[in-house]
Amino acid sequence: MIDKNVIVELAQVAGFGLLGCVAGFVTFAERISAVLALKYAFFSIICGPITYYILENTIDYNTYKHVGAIGAGYAGFFVFKGLSIILLRFSNYPVKTLESIVELIKGLRGKK
Repeated sequence: MIDKNVIVELAQVAGFGLLGCVAGFVTFAERISAVLALKYAFFSIICGPITYYILENTIDYNTYKHVGAIGAGYAGFFVFKGLSIILLRFSNYPVKTLESIVELIKGLRGKK
């Protein structure tokens, strides 16, 4: 059984990732759709806890784990934005949905 403190801490750290994503939205001066904003938020919510627990298990950076989670959410926003731009603009077969990613991995897109 999972301890209540672990669940609360995980929710707080996911909030730190989301806070970093909000900072990314504030510094990004372009209009995006709500669906794309939710994708960025989901990616940032995942990046925050991962960075938090990595920094928590290091000796030198244990005190910076909260800042690292916010920074990972902020950086995750721009990493996801950069990857989506690269996949859309510089590909022979633009990747727009999850199905197109699966087709690209299987090698089916170029053979149709």
